[in-house]
Amino acid sequence: MKDVKIERKEFYNIVSDILENEHFQELKNERHHGTSRYNHSVRVAIKTYMTARSRGWSYVEITRAALLHDFYTNADLHHCDATKALTKHPKVAARNAKKYFNVSRRVQDMIKTHMYPVTSELPKTKEALLISLIDKQVGTVEMLKYKLIRRPDVPKDVVDIHGNQKQVLYSIIKNDLQME
Repeated sequence: MKDVKIERKEFYNIVSDILENEHFQELKNERHHGTSRYNHSVRVAIKTYMTARSRGWSYVEITRAALLHDFYTNADLHHCDATKALTKHPKVAARNAKKYFNVSRRVQDMIKTHMYPVTSELPKTKEALLISLIDKQVGTVEMLKYKLIRRPDVPKDVVDIHGNQKQVLYSIIKNDLQME
């Protein structure tokens, strides 16, 4: 159990300047996957930190990049529709990370490629690929937890006390695609 306390303290020491930054704090007011962009980013960073650390990788830069991967506000992309924002936000987040935290080119690259394959820019390192994969995993869980199972068209009887996602997804697909 002491390892968990050490890991929490170490994680916080790696990212405390970001978490306490007033511009990063603005993400608490930005909706993202049914939660806040701040909470989403913290979840991605924690999971990335734990994974990289458990594999013996250098984990400071990857943890910081993971936390900053969605470091943008909706105002930064006010000129974009939702589809265009998917492809534009990684570069905006990388630019903001450089502006406010003077991150390295390596961290910027990890941030810029986190939306692969939605964007065509391939992750160049195993760390960048890990952030991309964990972002999708966390985003999927958040969408299921905060958005899909709360949809009014999902019958309440298909969601058991454990939130059985297969039944929920089947119900949504069936309803949305009007399958028999």
